[in-house]
Amino acid sequence: MRTPLIPSFNLRVRNAGSIPSANRAGTTILLVEQNARMALLIAMRGFVLETGRVMLSDTAANLLANEEMKAHYLGAHNHIKEARQRRLDERAQA
Repeated sequence: MRTPLIPSFNLRVRNAGSIPSANRAGTTILLVEQNARMALLIAMRGFVLETGRVMLSDTAANLLANEEMKAHYLGAHNHIKEARQRRLDERAQA
């Protein structure tokens, strides 16, 4: 029998190593994390959401190797600056 999914809200994981251990024991885990690199290092699959839309989805290994992922979501400072500027422009137009 599979372990039931137990929702946890605002859970702080102090030891990221406990997530793969729980998964190997048969627990399905949905991890929502802003630190994409850390999350992909322990995940099997990843889904990149931006403003509520799925921008990328693949195995964690493929996402870590994906050039678009690297450029836009794994610490590319220009992308962050561009996104902030777009938000400021959108607010100015509203």
